[in-house]
Amino acid sequence: MTLEVPTLLAFLGTALTAVAILAPRKVPAPLPDSLAVAAPVLAPRDAWRPVYAPSAEPSLPPVTPPTPNWPELVDPRAAGVDPTTRRALIDALGSVRAEWARALLQRALDDESEPVLREAIRSYLRS
Repeated sequence: MTLEVPTLLAFLGTALTAVAILAPRKVPAPLPDSLAVAAPVLAPRDAWRPVYAPSAEPSLPPVTPPTPNWPELVDPRAAGVDPTTRRALIDALGSVRAEWARALLQRALDDESEPVLREAIRSYLRS
């Protein structure tokens, strides 16, 4: 009798599990149209871009060095001149060989951003 009850319970549990798994299920009735949720509209594949992708537009504006102000000391109309004109001013000041020209070249060396022009100013200050 001691083995019959556990065996009977095991057989009964297996039968109930098989019925629960294999029994046909009832299909739920469809929702009325007023309650049904429309399927989401997906974007075309070509327009899709992940959130982490870099944007086509740069995030920071390009950095441009400030225009040197030292040419204004020679002539106020020389504000914002191009590097070619600044090179001509450096050559002209270097050929003067006066203290005021040397002081202007020293100021130009402090203010100039172009490496080629800075080297030209250094060569005139050395001589």
